[in-house]
Amino acid sequence: MKALINVMIVLFAFLLTACASPEVESYQSEWTEAIDDSEIQSETVITIWTPDDVVNQSIDRFKERYPAHEFVVTEIEEHELVEHYHEAILTDQAPDLFIIPEAKAGEFAGIDGLFDLNEEPFFNQAFLDRRPDELIDRYINDDGEMYASPIHFFPYVSYYRADLFEEAGLPSEPEDVANLIQSEEGWIKLVETMREEGRYVFESTQSLLDSALSITNAFDETYQYVYNTDPFQKLLNRLMWIQAEGMNPNVSVWNENGQQALSDDKLVMFQLPTYGHDHLARWVPEQEGKWRITDFPLGIQGFDRDTALIGAIPEASRNKTIASEMLQLIADDLFSMHTHQYTHPFLDQDGINRLSQRLLDSDMNGKPTILDSIARLHWENTIYRITSGHTMDETMVQGVHNQLLDTVRNHQRILINR
Repeated sequence: MKALINVMIVLFAFLLTACASPEVESYQSEWTEAIDDSEIQSETVITIWTPDDVVNQSIDRFKERYPAHEFVVTEIEEHELVEHYHEAILTDQAPDLFIIPEAKAGEFAGIDGLFDLNEEPFFNQAFLDRRPDELIDRYINDDGEMYASPIHFFPYVSYYRADLFEEAGLPSEPEDVANLIQSEEGWIKLVETMREEGRYVFESTQSLLDSALSITNAFDETYQYVYNTDPFQKLLNRLMWIQAEGMNPNVSVWNENGQQALSDDKLVMFQLPTYGHDHLARWVPEQEGKWRITDFPLGIQGFDRDTALIGAIPEASRNKTIASEMLQLIADDLFSMHTHQYTHPFLDQDGINRLSQRLLDSDMNGKPTILDSIARLHWENTIYRITSGHTMDETMVQGVHNQLLDTVRNHQRILINR
């Protein structure tokens, strides 16, 4: 019955949605479990489906340990990934390992057919202890099963010009800037102070909203809608204020206008995942040593779900032990960038890894649920309306809240009462 309910909601959501990092040393996996005899008696083919080629380097090292095994990696187009994966599970044609975009985690949070990673052979306390509890808990479903493991993620941060903050009489140390921009009063002070200097601290209301959608989930673990509560509502309040005051700069660091604003010392703070270091170095190489990173504003914390990846093992896999070790090795290799101390030559900052770890262990907003795709569709339509010239005001925002709640109300009731 649970599977049928979830499939129905997935189909409904599908119908709605149809309309560069520093080089670091890799972890050595601490896996010690012996491979089952049944998995090594003859050559075994291990199949992996993934939307991105993030596994081959790990596989090369894995082959050294198991040279008799063949590893077949199939890249699946992201726009058809959920349908393809679900069909494979339902027809027992699934591979040994799924790599899943984190933004689509909710599509797998409540379905049957995925192996519980709290059980042997995946369970490995040392592996789990290296991850923040907040990350692990995101992938525990209503039945207490760990349906996926975190693999790859970039914390979402604010890049800012420390020299120009200091020049304006504002805090310039990352911790102090973070404290300033978490409250609405502090954010207003920053925006207004820099405005007096002819500068701005975000690209546009659309970009801030889009970034917040990439970091957060619209529902919590009890399927309650959270975008009409703080911290997300606090962000919406400030975006409406920006619109009302005519302070929306409407630039993008991905376009010439935003990069020119960076070069002209006009855009002195913007929000991007931590892969932004190298991009920034290419856009304004002459500003090396002037930039630092700190928290995303207004209490929204977490990582970029649109680039993050998780891993899951289908229940039907006949190679769960090898797949478990493979998943842990891939995850360790990619997680090492957040645990090894490093500095970036472009940033005037030490302890970047400590900031990343703190953000990954922060109280993240919401949890992946099967309702995520419905909420994302409503809010992306809102961004389109703002970009098209509609005013972001109380009427618009409350209308989105109400329309979204009306759309999911019956689904919420079913999920809560099942």
